[in-house]
Amino acid sequence: MLEILLVRHAKSCWSDPSVEDFSRKLSKRGKDDLKLMPEKILEIFPKADYILCSPAKRTKKTLKGILKRIVWAGEINMLYLLYLADRETLFNIVRHIDDSYQRVVLIGHNEGITELANHLQDNVIDNIPTLGVVKISFKAKKWSEIRANSGNLESFIYPKKYE
Repeated sequence: MLEILLVRHAKSCWSDPSVEDFSRKLSKRGKDDLKLMPEKILEIFPKADYILCSPAKRTKKTLKGILKRIVWAGEINMLYLLYLADRETLFNIVRHIDDSYQRVVLIGHNEGITELANHLQDNVIDNIPTLGVVKISFKAKKWSEIRANSGNLESFIYPKKYE
């Protein structure tokens, strides 16, 4: 069985309009959410074999914040293609994951993350909020066998769910 954890980055800071999008930092709320969510993530995804992360500052800080509290021994790949990627690009990336990895984490941006989650399984998620996490499992044995709506939604968690 294959499993993927789709993670939208934590809330970013918009206070300085001169900062380009790629370089935006996390807001105070984003940092606070990173104190809460790793424990919740660990409950639904205790192990990761492979982590794919957009190299934008806010996604890297999100990953760093998660890894401060979770020990995942998996390989990490900062992949520029994930930066603001659309659903089609993300789906193509997922279908080309090496089959030696069974439990994958993908950290990226909206709208692509929400659209990918909806494409992979048949439950409708209107919006994955910042630091929202969606776990989807597949009966497929190879990532290349994954098709639209072939996954099973296992979990959908986000910070406001625990407030």
